[in-house]
Amino acid sequence: MGPVTVEDFIVQGGDPTGTGRGGQSIYGSKFEDEIKPELKHTGAGILSMANAGPNTNGSQFFITLAPAPSLDGSKPHTSPI
Repeated sequence: MGPVTVEDFIVQGGDPTGTGRGGQSIYGSKFEDEIKPELKHTGAGILSMANAGPNTNGSQFFITLAPAPSLDGSKPHTSPI
């Protein structure tokens, strides 16, 4: 399974297993959320971690294709790319 695109929303990747379940992080397991309220999904090119709930970050990530305010405060946010 390669990168997944949700039109006008996100492109998601980072699944080395090819199963859709993702893989380990560089820390060897899941790692805690690093949510910063001042960081927002304001437009295309914002890089964030994809996860299955609080503190379940592994290898999967997504890049926004458009503003996504519904993700603000809920997805660990990295930076614009």
